Amino acid sequence: MKKHLLTLTLSSILAIPVISHAEFKGGFADIGVHYLDWTSRTTEKSSTKSHKDDFGYLEFEGGANFSWGEMYGFFDWENFYNGRHNKPGSEQRYTFKNTNRIYLGDTGFNLYL
Repeated sequence: MKKHLLTLTLSSILAIPVISHAEFKGGFADIGVHYLDWTSRTTEKSSTKSHKDDFGYLEFEGGANFSWGEMYGFFDWENFYNGRHNKPGSEQRYTFKNTNRIYLGDTGFNLYL
């Protein structure tokens, strides 16, 4: 275990100069208001199980490109115009996702997190 910790510590120390000199190459950010309109067939099929109702959502989204890799993420606030505990399928919900792609040198391979 100590050997693994030592390896991890040394790797982290060696990576600090590379990370501290990371170059920002570009990025974007946006805010959008959307409405998801399920078909009537989907709504009827799922009415007893998952309550797929039409809903609106507010989305915050952004991404960035660095010399070491790329980052992308979003945060959705679903049913933001409803109360917190309305009928099933209509209450407020939150969804988020973050994706990172790290370049593994000039090998052409990437690490996805």
